[in-house]
Amino acid sequence: MAEDKSNAREAFEAKSSLLEYTTIETKSPINDGATELLSGRYSDNVSRKSSVSSVQQPPLPSRARSVYDRLHRSRLQALFQHDTASAGSRRNHEVDELLQTWAKEKEKEVKILLSGSSGSGKATLLRHLKILYGNPYTEDERRRWRSDIFKNVLTSAHDILSFMYEERLNFENSDNRVYADYITSAPRPDKRETLICEHLVEALKRLRVDKGYRLAMSQILEDDDWSCNARYILELHFLKNLERLEVGDYLPVDEDILHTDKRLSGITELVCQIGDRQFRIYELGGSRGERKKWIHLLDDTTAVFCLVALDEYDQTLLEDDNVMCMHEAIKGFESTARSRLFSNSALVVCFTKFDVFRGKIQSGKHPVSKYFPDYRGGLTDVNAAKEFFADKFRKVGHTVSRLVRVQFVNILDSESVKEVIDAL
Repeated sequence: MAEDKSNAREAFEAKSSLLEYTTIETKSPINDGATELLSGRYSDNVSRKSSVSSVQQPPLPSRARSVYDRLHRSRLQALFQHDTASAGSRRNHEVDELLQTWAKEKEKEVKILLSGSSGSGKATLLRHLKILYGNPYTEDERRRWRSDIFKNVLTSAHDILSFMYEERLNFENSDNRVYADYITSAPRPDKRETLICEHLVEALKRLRVDKGYRLAMSQILEDDDWSCNARYILELHFLKNLERLEVGDYLPVDEDILHTDKRLSGITELVCQIGDRQFRIYELGGSRGERKKWIHLLDDTTAVFCLVALDEYDQTLLEDDNVMCMHEAIKGFESTARSRLFSNSALVVCFTKFDVFRGKIQSGKHPVSKYFPDYRGGLTDVNAAKEFFADKFRKVGHTVSRLVRVQFVNILDSESVKEVIDAL
């Protein structure tokens, strides 16, 4: 008991000393802090800023110093905790605002995945979407397309000459065989080459007007087995517009880029603004191995566009010649439709290369029933064949209780491409 009374007396004396000590202004930051703390809590009569600056203040008693130090440390800790809590509250508020803004932006974002096998037209469709809605190709980007265009032109020329040799077609002008040999012996341009050799252009010009060469071109275009990409190269304009290619400052235009055969590997993203919505469009690698790379892109997908080359109903996969392309497309679409990752995504089947498909059906040389025994339509009935394959994909959707939209799109026609996007 005596010890408690002694401690209480010491505390009283220490507080009294502190109050007396803080009535006079000093230059010490510690004393300023004590004045601010004690004058507000213990005395309304204590002046925080005394006008007396010349009075010599006696040293603070040791007991009072100890109490003062504890009070000052306690005050600083309280201030620190208060500031930290306030800063944390402000940060939480800022994060909440950012999340709300992000959520509003996500509501306007449309995420599309372009899937399909190699050769279904995904890369071309992505280029067309960039031309229509994305940032225009820069001059540097256009220059980088030149080597691919030159390679396409030479590849088609090689194929035409090979066809002539196989079918034993003769040149109208026998001297043109020299130009043909020059073309077949010329190395294919690599990515570093941005100008086509003027001698190659001259050789191609000579062959282009030769009746034997033109006959081979027309027969190839009528041949249902001919590669669709080479068909576009021949039919549209590269060989018809060689004069543009030989100009030293030749810069590919949008049409040149669209008609160039250049397959992409891996995953390519296109971000563009269409109306008040931002579109993120991904072109996914077409080979079986590359499709495994999709997985981290599949969340929050607005729509999955499954591109199917309709003309490949009678062809096999490049990776496995024992598997039909159309069977693989149906199997891949079924996997997509059943995936829980796409349970809230719209499913769109886009049939491409309908013009080539129509030619095959009308020729009667490639009957659908040969590859799909359940087909009951006419041999040359294009509409029946078209709806037969469309129903194949609709039935997959029906099996898993999913609505499937089917569209026939010409990926080289701007209005057709716009219709696909406008339907979303």
